[in-house]
Amino acid sequence: LDKYNISVNEVISAISTRNARFTVGGNNQESLEKNIVILSEFQSIDEIKDVVIKSSFDGPVIRLDDIANVFRGEEEETSITRVNGTKGFVLQVKKQDQADIIRTVKRVRERVSELQENYPDNIDIFYTDDSSEAVENRLNIIIKNGYIGLALVLVVLGAFLSLKTAFWVAVSIPVTLLGTVFGLGLTGNTINLISLSGFILVLGIVVDDSIIIAESIHHYKSKGGDLYKNVVMGLKRVIMPVVTTIISTMLVMSSFFLMSGILGKFIYILPVVVIFALGISFLEITFALPAHLSTNKVEKQRTWFIPVENFYNRFMHYALRWRYLIVPLFIALLVYTSFFAFKNIPFNLFPSRGATVIFANIEAPNGSSAAYTENIVIDVENIIVNEIGEDLDSFTSTIGSYFTNVANIEIALTPTSDRERTAEDMEEKLKALVENVEGAEKINISLLRPGPPQGEDIEITLVAENDAQRNLAADRVEEILKSIDGVDNINRNDEIGKPRIETVLDFDEMARLGVDYQSVYRHLRTAFSGSYVTDATIAGKDEDVRIYIGNGSNTENFI
Repeated sequence: LDKYNISVNEVISAISTRNARFTVGGNNQESLEKNIVILSEFQSIDEIKDVVIKSSFDGPVIRLDDIANVFRGEEEETSITRVNGTKGFVLQVKKQDQADIIRTVKRVRERVSELQENYPDNIDIFYTDDSSEAVENRLNIIIKNGYIGLALVLVVLGAFLSLKTAFWVAVSIPVTLLGTVFGLGLTGNTINLISLSGFILVLGIVVDDSIIIAESIHHYKSKGGDLYKNVVMGLKRVIMPVVTTIISTMLVMSSFFLMSGILGKFIYILPVVVIFALGISFLEITFALPAHLSTNKVEKQRTWFIPVENFYNRFMHYALRWRYLIVPLFIALLVYTSFFAFKNIPFNLFPSRGATVIFANIEAPNGSSAAYTENIVIDVENIIVNEIGEDLDSFTSTIGSYFTNVANIEIALTPTSDRERTAEDMEEKLKALVENVEGAEKINISLLRPGPPQGEDIEITLVAENDAQRNLAADRVEEILKSIDGVDNINRNDEIGKPRIETVLDFDEMARLGVDYQSVYRHLRTAFSGSYVTDATIAGKDEDVRIYIGNGSNTENFI
C-alpha cells in the first residue's frame, strides 16, 4: 500500500464497486421491451484478484493481486459447541404450551430417525434434556400404583367383605382419575410433573373414602331387613366424617393458592388436582357407589374375622377406660417427635438427591481465545468421562457464548433408578478433580436442582458510587466467604471482559493531514479484525469478501 500510495478506503471502494449488478432501464422498441442490466458480480476468486485498484494513462495498472494475497479462508471461531467430546451443534426443540410432550418428543425422534438415514455414517445424533422422560416416569408410577391399588382393594375387600363390594370400590379409582383429567382439560390445565404428583398424593385418599362408605353399607346389609333402608343407614352413618375429611383436605390444599412468586406458579396445579379428585370422589361415593351396592342379595358376615373384631373391641374398651393416661401420652409423643424432626431433619422442599444434571462453568484468563479455552474444556471433559463413567448419559460443552474465555458444560446423568451414586456424590468428586486443571482461572461445579428456578442460595449486592471502592469491597467479601466452611461456587457478576487498548485521537492533527475519523476506524479495524467489503456467490456458495492488513497478525505496536 505504501509502495503504490494506496489507502485502505481505495481498496474497499474498488472491490465493492466492481462487484455490482445494476438495472439502468429499458429499450424503447415498440414491439418488445427489454431491461438493460449491467452485470459485474464476482463469479470466482480469479475475478477478485483481477480487480483494478489504481490506474493512470502513464502509469502501471495496479490490481488487487499485486498488493494482496487473495485466498479462500475460514472465519475465526468465536463460539464452539462440543457434544460428547466431539465438535458439533445443539438444536433445541421447544413444544407449544398446550402440546403433549410425550407425543411431541416421539414424533421428533421419528422424524430425526428418518432424516438420519440420509446422513453420512460419521454423523452421530444424541438426545439430551428430554423432559418427556420425567413425565413418562411419573405417569408410569401412577399407572403402576393404580394397578397395585386395584389388586389390593380386590384382594383385601374381597376377603373381608365381598367380591362385589371390592369390585365397585376398585372402580372408583379409575372413575375419579378420569373425572379429574376431564376437569383439568375443561379448565385449560395440562398433565405435567406437578399434576402427576397430585394424582399420586390423592390416590390413597380416594380409595380410603370409598372403603369407608362400602364397609358401612356392607355392615348394615349383613343384618338383613329393608335393602334401601340399610343402604341409606350405612351411608348416613359415616357420611359426615367422610365429608369433613374431604372438606378439611380441600381447605389445607387451598392454602397453596396463597403462595406467590415463581414457587406459587410452579405448585399451583397441585391443589387443583387434589380438589378436583376429591370433588369427583365425593360424587362417586355418595351417588354411584350406594347405587351399585343396592342389590337384593343379603351380604354374609365373614365369621372368621369375628375373633379379630372381638379382640379389637376389648382393646378399645381398655384404651377408652384409661383415656386420661393415653391421651397425654400421645400428646407428649407428638411433641417429642415434632421437636426431633425440627432439630434433626433438614427442610429442603426440592432436594438435590433426584438431580440428573451437573453444570461445569469454566473461566480462562481474560482475553483468552476460544481455541485456548477449548483446550481447558477438553481436559475437564476427560475428567468427567473418567469419573462418572457408566453413570454418564451425555455432555454438551459451549465455548464463547458471551466471552471467548468462558465455557459451560452441561452433564446429563442416567436416571437415578439406574445408578447407585447420587448426583451430589459425583459433584463433590468433580470439584476435587478439576482443581488440578491447568490454565483455568476458575471452575465451578453445581447441580441443577429439581423444581422451579431457585437462584443462588445467598445473594449479596454491593452498591457504591465509586467503581474502585466497590471492587475492593467485592474482593473483601469474596475473601471472607472463601474462609467459611461449606461455602463454595462463589460467582461474581462484575467480571471484566477482554483487556483493551484505548486510543485517543488528535483531531487538530487529523484536520491538518486531511484524515477523518472514519478513515482511522477503517484502518484499525482492517488491521486487527478485518473489514467486510461485499459478498459474492462463488461455486454456488455465498461468501463474505473481507480484507486484512498484515494477515491478521498485527500487534498493538502496529497502532
